[in-house]
Amino acid sequence: MPKLLTILLIGWTVAFFGPFVVLWPTPTTDFGLAAWNKVGVFMGWHAAALVLTCACLGVRWTSSDPRIRRLAAIPAVVVGLLALVIGALLVWGSLQRTPSEGVAPPPMPVTAPAPTVTN
Repeated sequence: MPKLLTILLIGWTVAFFGPFVVLWPTPTTDFGLAAWNKVGVFMGWHAAALVLTCACLGVRWTSSDPRIRRLAAIPAVVVGLLALVIGALLVWGSLQRTPSEGVAPPPMPVTAPAPTVTN
């Protein structure tokens, strides 16, 4: 069981932190969609990290050794913290008011009309 957990933790570490390294050489446009190629690569790597997180939780639930149970919980804790941070950023962003909401535009200066030129 410890060898399996070691392999899963190494795989999770590579899959979780890999997109931050792979993001720079990835071209921005691949299929004509600007920046969606990088988002797809990032999400694909993190989907693999999520699968490995679930596998680590499976090892945690089947083990009785407290050391293995603590080590197997690390990926789930990191993914949970990441989800909380993203959720907090989304809530914070949605609660921000833009300056145009509820504020009247400043009054424009009153000027005299331009003189008409007659020939």
